[in-house]
Amino acid sequence: MERDLMKKAISLILLPAFFVTIVLQDFALAKAADFPLEAESRVYSLAVLDLEPSGRISVADAAKITDRMRQELQSTGMFELMSKNQVMSGLANSNLLETGCSTVECAIEAGKLLGTKLVANGTINKIGPLYFIEVQLVHVKSGQVVQKVKEEVDGDFKKLEASVPALTKKLVGTASTATSSTRSENSGQSQNITPVENSESTTSPADEENMVEGTNKNKSGSGKTLLVAGLVAVGVGAGIFAATAMGKDDNGNGNGGGGVDPRTLPQPPTFP
Repeated sequence: MERDLMKKAISLILLPAFFVTIVLQDFALAKAADFPLEAESRVYSLAVLDLEPSGRISVADAAKITDRMRQELQSTGMFELMSKNQVMSGLANSNLLETGCSTVECAIEAGKLLGTKLVANGTINKIGPLYFIEVQLVHVKSGQVVQKVKEEVDGDFKKLEASVPALTKKLVGTASTATSSTRSENSGQSQNITPVENSESTTSPADEENMVEGTNKNKSGSGKTLLVAGLVAVGVGAGIFAATAMGKDDNGNGNGGGGVDPRTLPQPPTFP
């Protein structure tokens, strides 16, 4: 009888909690639906500057690698990418293109002139048979480096071009990482298991009495656990609503902290 009352009490707590959670989620989704442009704006504007060549690599070859990188970034669908002509036109009245633009400071200045949220720039060098590429993704407003990638390629120019897709994936955080499976320490050891059905019972009456008492305590503890779970469910629902209802960031995304919504790109990187 007591157990039935406990179950009913727990049900009365969990069902409203579940209902509240669902309602809060639906309310948050409905609120987001009132701002259709917000979802569309979750594509960050990006300008890619030509990599600055040095060593034994020509300006033309550096431009080819940069163009390939633009194509790969465009194919991700994560960015509103400025064309090369737009970048050249936007920086025509500055001296950034003449002196080279591979530093964070230059990326920030270029981003302000072009009006983009992000700028990708860097260097490319060749020493002997080795190519060295260093590319960084800079958040213009905060001046912070979102991600920085360094690659070393041993081979000809075709091999260098073939390495650009992997480099781009690392830059935007979509590169897959290989996971190695580990064996258990006891996987090579035999285990002796005694069949329970063939073992004789050695439990005394006093032990059985203690077991009954322990079972009753466990039931009481389970009831408390479910009660806490109900309260947690309400808290989770409220948290979801609060997170969704936050203000917009500098790119019009739903992030009220004034920073960049990390959900826009897979992890890593996260925008500052």
